[in-house]
Amino acid sequence: MEYDREKEEKKLRLEEERLRLEAEKIRQEDERLRLEAEKIRQEDERLRMEAEKTEIEKREADQRIMMMDVSVMPEMQRLYFEELRREIMLRRRQT
Repeated sequence: MEYDREKEEKKLRLEEERLRLEAEKIRQEDERLRLEAEKIRQEDERLRMEAEKTEIEKREADQRIMMMDVSVMPEMQRLYFEELRREIMLRRRQT
């Protein structure tokens, strides 16, 4: 009887340890997933900021083109910048 009781207690301790280890494994997996989600969030934010910076640079370039005095340019250059201006105006109308 004593032997059976010790055997049952040992089984219970082993089961408790198994459950503890399983819970720890789940906790570690949750932490890994949390860190991965944070990494993805940070990458999304970096890409958003990069896209915003690119958009600002594009607007600044468009503004420089729109402000150019094409009347003093040679004809080919003037035609080129006038075409760029038309493209800029079309793009702005579409947005």
